[in-house]
Amino acid sequence: MNYNHENQPIPTILIVDDEPEIIKALFRAIRPLPAEVFTADSGEKACEIMRRCKIDVLISDMKMPSMSGAELISWACKHSPDTYRMILTGFADLNSIVDSINRGSVQRFLQKPWSNDELTRAVTEAIEYTALKDENARLNSLIKVKNKRLKLANQALEGKVVQRTKQIKVALKRIEDERKDTVKILFNFIGIHNVLSSDYAIKVSRLASSIARKMGLPARAVSSIQMASMLCEIGLLGADSEDVLKPFETLNIQQREAYFEQINDASTLLLPAAHLSDVTDIITQQYESWDGQGFPGQRSDQDICLGARILSVSRDFWRWVEGRIVDEKLDYQAALSQLKKARAKRYDPTIVNILESDFDKLISAHYGEQVSSLELAPGMVLLEGVFSEKHRMVLVEGHEFSEDTIKRIRQYEARQNTRFKFNVKTIEPNDADKTLIIE
Repeated sequence: MNYNHENQPIPTILIVDDEPEIIKALFRAIRPLPAEVFTADSGEKACEIMRRCKIDVLISDMKMPSMSGAELISWACKHSPDTYRMILTGFADLNSIVDSINRGSVQRFLQKPWSNDELTRAVTEAIEYTALKDENARLNSLIKVKNKRLKLANQALEGKVVQRTKQIKVALKRIEDERKDTVKILFNFIGIHNVLSSDYAIKVSRLASSIARKMGLPARAVSSIQMASMLCEIGLLGADSEDVLKPFETLNIQQREAYFEQINDASTLLLPAAHLSDVTDIITQQYESWDGQGFPGQRSDQDICLGARILSVSRDFWRWVEGRIVDEKLDYQAALSQLKKARAKRYDPTIVNILESDFDKLISAHYGEQVSSLELAPGMVLLEGVFSEKHRMVLVEGHEFSEDTIKRIRQYEARQNTRFKFNVKTIEPNDADKTLIIE
């Protein structure tokens, strides 16, 4: 196949007629066109040429000896379907031409005698038609190649996404494990403090996480609220023991200022723990009030982070119950009444309403299935932290049990002569259990 200066294939035309003068006349008429012209004086020779070369336009006489134009067109339709097929005929052959057109084998016919202008125009249109058809075929082929490459690229990308997602999940789990390990260590500092009560922190944490779950918060948010609640008094580790024990309403102005200094101390203590930044925000905003009259009084309403608003309600419920606000311990309903009185003033009204609407369940909420250590199985996940009789944290919420940690738990129970109940749910076994047991 020949190519022009633009590296495009030159169109090919085949003229077929048993009369040499007709061939010469047709050749002269279309010679000015940018095409390579072949000639044949019989249908058989035309077939031979079409076997060797790609022919874009076929111009054939209708009446020829041996192999007629109709037979040649029929052969071309079968063996060279992309060739544009034209018939040159006299008026007497009109019925045959109509029949060929109706069968779809002839795309155009010219009547003898022809007009050179009409012939040139018809052949030009045929060349343009085949060029457009070839270009469409080329583009379709290119699209198929591109689509195949795109499919392979997408498959490769999907594989990378899956791999990257797994890596991200592993990294997030490692970060979450680090968060929980840090909180566990800090909580146990509270547990060994001679005044602060880890039992109180556990109660606050369980109520806060119950409210957070009731609100449908994501697991990460629930976890952060639970951690912050367990460490809600971490800023009091260095406070005067006598002031920590006194009910808040009995403190004078100087003592109250010293009491609220725990917020600054907590912020300083947790500053190096960048992976606990959301936990730190909850702790340092827990004494802000809905009406903006809290401490340090820089926030109000929705500007207070949601975790701090939940912690505030949960914390003060237990402060009322344990006599930490006034010099009197209140029962549960009386403590709830105090929260309702300060609704939309000190507390987020929505959170107080949620606590009131499902009070009994939230106060004593348990999630999942409670089992003994003998019923534990690899793959179970702890839904609530486990604490020793001295309120030391043994296992954090979210701990995933493996054969090794189950064995160590049973050994711990045997040494301490105690039995734990584990609030768990079951997932697929996972060996990536790195939570430490603190004895």
